[in-house]
Amino acid sequence: MQLHQARARYLEHKLRALNATNMTFKSVLSVGFRVGTWTTRAQQCIRDQWGGHRHPDVAWDWDAILHRHRDPDAFAFAGWVNEHRLGFVGLAVTTSISVELKFVEGDPREDCPIGGSRALIALDLSANYAESCGKQEVWVRPVNPTLERLYISLGFEVGAPTGQPRYFRRRV
Repeated sequence: MQLHQARARYLEHKLRALNATNMTFKSVLSVGFRVGTWTTRAQQCIRDQWGGHRHPDVAWDWDAILHRHRDPDAFAFAGWVNEHRLGFVGLAVTTSISVELKFVEGDPREDCPIGGSRALIALDLSANYAESCGKQEVWVRPVNPTLERLYISLGFEVGAPTGQPRYFRRRV
């Protein structure tokens, strides 16, 4: 398959996943919310809106991440509150059988209207992307014990391929 064909196919999968997640959370959240693909505006809002308040566990170097993950299947996304406030950003990639949610970073300000929902939205988006791509599982590697407990409460199981760090997985 040629690169332009792969890009078009994965873009279709991403748009399908975005539409499904936006429909799900439109009726759940009490604020205006939309998740979309990554834009340079998201990168600018990380600097302008979040500033020096980012959590040390997840203050990712997004320039390096996006440079490293340029394959057509890499799915960089941003969640917006009322179209102007950046609520979270993330990146997921495909494996042979899964979509792995590799990075998520949320608005560090205490008054973020979607603070308790960001991980759920990113996981829902990853599951929708996995389903659209024909993958069987969603994988995630939590960065702290709080997230480990959340993933277990959502039905994720611990897995660890030989010689690799452990991860959490759930069938879609």
